[in-house]
Order: sequence, then structure tokens, then C-alpha cells
Amino acid sequence: MFLSDIGYAATNLLVGALRQDLILEFSSTDDIIFTENTFAGISNPETMVFDPSGNLFVGNGKANSIKKITPSGIKTTFATDLDVDGMAVDAFGSLFVSRKSESSNASDGVILKFTPDGRSSVFVSNISHPKGLAFDSLGNLYLAYPDRDSILKFTPNGKQTTFASGLGHPFRLAFDLFGNLFATDPAANSIFEISPSGVVITFFVSTSTTAGVKDLAFDSNGNLFVTFGDSVVEFVSVEGVLDPVPITIASVPGGAGGIAIEPPTTTNLSTRVSVQGTAIIADFNGDGHRDFVVRNPATRQTAIWHLNNNVLISGALGPTLPAGWGLRGAADFNSDSHPDYGLFNSATRQTAIWDLSGPTFMG
Repeated sequence: MFLSDIGYAATNLLVGALRQDLILEFSSTDDIIFTENTFAGISNPETMVFDPSGNLFVGNGKANSIKKITPSGIKTTFATDLDVDGMAVDAFGSLFVSRKSESSNASDGVILKFTPDGRSSVFVSNISHPKGLAFDSLGNLYLAYPDRDSILKFTPNGKQTTFASGLGHPFRLAFDLFGNLFATDPAANSIFEISPSGVVITFFVSTSTTAGVKDLAFDSNGNLFVTFGDSVVEFVSVEGVLDPVPITIASVPGGAGGIAIEPPTTTNLSTRVSVQGTAIIADFNGDGHRDFVVRNPATRQTAIWHLNNNVLISGALGPTLPAGWGLRGAADFNSDSHPDYGLFNSATRQTAIWDLSGPTFMG
């Protein structure tokens, strides 16, 4: 299983191959994972991030620069003279970069802001050894700060507070779909989960002595992907709950570094909303507007909300799912111009496609 889980065109996964000095682009079809493309000439790619337009920014480690790769694969140098240790993009497409200290004075680390046209400014200064960055849904920026065993929070105007402490050596950061912040700690070979209120729990601890956690990213279904030694592992999300046991989905000879997931570009990719259930997006009534399918976890009943942009026009009850099965996406699998359900059973790893005609189960 990989990203899509149900066999339609998947969002791609980009992973840095450290000792190969290249980026591997993984795709999947019918649960078969394959390398679709590679981008060479990028040294020690330990951190990378997509902007809303699908441009990929990669820390070009040994060259102290940032490379930009467009959706069509054109590679250019975006910024130079940077010892990059973390990157994140805000909702406006501006790139934020944590830059390591450039002298024996460890406190001269900074967070830089690059506008989409490449203009740079200092967002925060005088930070020793800044690491991973991530934005929450409100535009606040979070920084992994191992020198203080903590994670710092910066408001959009730069006001600094300590969000969480006692974390050991936080390295890379990523938010899940519910606003929880996940942080890797390579020193402890573990992953922490921090609630929106700052409560810290240990999500995962590895006992491996040869492979360590590095970077992490969530896809639009809430699945968590982590670079781990010479591989990529996935923690599968079922109804918003991550399976604590990872599965290996890809091998990265030479060591896996940075990881990024291509932004969704199709209306058939699933997403989640802050309601009691899962929301799937597709045009169920053929009016050219995306609709919601929501599922009640308690009853397993599905319902289709017909929308005109963000206005609810009408609704219909859909089929009830069997126990143990989760609704993972919707797409027109049988080419009859009607979206169908894609299901997944986390216990058996079985996928299933339910052909629908509107809200009616056909087989």
C-alpha cells in the first residue's frame, strides 16, 4: 500500500538518496511501488518541501544551496551560500529556511524568508543550530530546537514562545490533519507526537541499532511516511488513527534523507475535515462541483453532500460499510461517469472497490 491505497493515480513521494546525491520519485499502481523518476546532481538532500504550485525545493547540502525543481522537471538554483537544515512553505508560497551557524559563534543561526520571486529577508535571528520547520493551519511557524530540547513557536509577526520542551533532540517536523505536530529524534531513534495544546507523547521508538528515523511527511489521507535508514516506512491511518506498527514501502540504497509528498492535483484525492468522520471529495451528481462523502465511524453509514462550492445543496445516504473497512477515496473506477468507493481493511491489507450509481451500491 502506498499513498493512494486503492489503485488510482497516486500523489508522488520524493525521497533524497543521501550517498547517491539524487532524489528518487516514487509512484504506485495497484499497490506496486516503483521509481518513476530521478533527479541527479543534488548533493546530500536531507531536507525538501513542496510549495502550493508543485515546485520542489531541496537543500543541496554539499553545495550550500537550494535547488528548485518545477512540476515539469526543470531544475534551477534558487538560493546560494546557505547551510540549510530545515525548510517549510507558508500558505502564500513563501519559503522559510533554517540556516546553520556560519561561524564558531553557534548563536548566529537564522530563519530566512524567501518570497516566491526569490527576495530574502531575516525572519528570526540569533538561534543556535536551528533544525526542522513546519507551519500550522493558522500560519504559525514551528522550529525544532535541539539545543534547548524543545520546539519553538513563532507567530506570523515573529513573536517567539516555547511550544513544547523535554524532547531530547528534535530534528524534523510535520503536522497531521488534526493539528498534532510530529517530531523525529534521531538521537533517541523515536518519533514524538505533540497535541495542539503542547502535550507530548512518544508515538514510536525503534530498537534498531543500524537504522534511524530522519525526516517525515503526511499525505492527504493522514498516512505518515518516515525515512528510516535505507528505506521509507509508512504508518497507515485508518479513520484518523495511525497504526503504531510501520510497514516498509520502499528501499533507498545509500541512505534515505529528506522526504516530501507532492500536493494533490486531482479532485478525487481524499481529504479529512474536522468532523466526526472522514470526508472524501468527488463530483457525485455531475454538476461540475465537488461534493463530500462523509462517514459516521460509529454506524459506518456514509452520506453524500452535494455542494455548490461551499454551499450545501442537497444530500443522500450512501451504503453502510462493513466492519473493519475504511473509506479511503472516491473515483470513477469502472468508467461509467459515476464516482465509486475505494475501501481498505487495515487488518488484512485488502482493498475493495464498490461500484456506485450516485449513492446506490451496484456491486
